[in-house]
Amino acid sequence: MEHIPPDPSCADKPYATAITVYRASANTPYIIGNSDASGTFVFSLPPGSYTLVASGGTVFPRCSKVGVTVQKNAYATTTISCDTGIR
Repeated sequence: MEHIPPDPSCADKPYATAITVYRASANTPYIIGNSDASGTFVFSLPPGSYTLVASGGTVFPRCSKVGVTVQKNAYATTTISCDTGIR
């Protein structure tokens, strides 16, 4: 069920969690770090393609995997979405 207009208490919120970074096509973690209480995270990565995986809870939240490509001498930004199951 969705409430119209949306309930402000259900708006997106930052999430502090562990984030595992994998090189593209790799099954072993390249680096593991954390997002802070504001949901911000920073990794220093060499150029290449990566998959970022945020750790959710046992059931919720469920977090999406995100692909990101880092170019030489450039920053890359991305957003990882986590579904809390609350609408």
